[in-house]
Order: sequence, then C-alpha cells, then structure tokens
Amino acid sequence: VYNEMKDKGFVVLAVNVKQSAAAAKAYVKKFKLSYPIALDQKGEISKQYSVRGIPMNFLINREGVLKDLLVGDISDESMLKNFLKPYI
Repeated sequence: VYNEMKDKGFVVLAVNVKQSAAAAKAYVKKFKLSYPIALDQKGEISKQYSVRGIPMNFLINREGVLKDLLVGDISDESMLKNFLKPYI
C-alpha cells in the first residue's frame, strides 16, 4: 500500500522501540521493508505518543494532527486499506 500511495504524499514511518540499530536493520532486511525506520532506543518517542502496546499504528494528517490509531498488528493489505479508507 505504501508503494502504491507514496507518490500521492502518503508516508509510512516505522519506529523501532528500545532495540539496537543492528536489530532494526535485520528486521528491515528480513521483511524487505521499503519505508523508513526511526530508532527510539531510549523509548522517548514511544513515551511522547503514549504507546500502550506494540505495534501501535498512528494515522497523522499532513498538518500533523492525529486522526486515528490502532493498537495491534495490521495483518494484511485489506485490513490496512479498511483502516485508511475514511481518510483517502
């Protein structure tokens, strides 16, 4: 979905929480991720966003306003598209 929508301004940013850069890099390689991964080795970003579980998915609009969130795994493309549907 990211690859389909990135030219329309859709951005995905994953945040790796409290793991090393090497662990994050191995995860990116294993799952062939094409979007950027930020490192939050001290947990500061997760604290700022009140992360209650991992994964936690935030939908933030172009103005930086949190529009929606989903705690838990987005297991397939149809689930992701349903989550995004009201906003695209």
